Amino acid sequence: MGTLKIGGPCKYLVQVSDHHQLASALSHCNEQSIRYIVIGKGSNCLFDDLGFDGCVIRNSIVLLERNEPCLYKAGSGYPFNRLGLQTANEGFSGLGFAAGIQGTVGGATYMNAGTNGQETADAVESVEIMMREGECMILNRSELDFGYRWSSFRNMKELAAITAVTFKLKVSESARKNQQEYLER
Repeated sequence: MGTLKIGGPCKYLVQVSDHHQLASALSHCNEQSIRYIVIGKGSNCLFDDLGFDGCVIRNSIVLLERNEPCLYKAGSGYPFNRLGLQTANEGFSGLGFAAGIQGTVGGATYMNAGTNGQETADAVESVEIMMREGECMILNRSELDFGYRWSSFRNMKELAAITAVTFKLKVSESARKNQQEYLER
């Protein structure tokens, strides 16, 4: 599992593509007392060679909506690099740096990924999350703390997964050019 293709097998593997499937998988694991971990692409994960005696829930929630001229809502399983390319190509700055970062929107938000002096938190407007018991919440940027490769999600004991992130971007005529410079670096 994961992009490095190392580590042992897991007992169960479930891929979810929407909130309902994620809630169902969490409910089943909770009811059956099955340990679980929710991952995105797995690009920042290392798994033990002995494997995982539980359920790996692969988050593949890949929705993408442009709600207002400068607001993009992306599912947490959406490829972060694809979002960076797309938004820059459409003339928006704020996520151009993401074009060179592997992983998903959820993972990038969870760890506050960044490069070239920019980070994910700079563009976050709100984050939708699901708790271990299946409860959904929307947290506004003002309710969240971010630091260097850190977010307050790391301290949320009952957090199961980030499910979607809304980004507020800026119109920029040089967004595509800047994004190309990030990739070259």
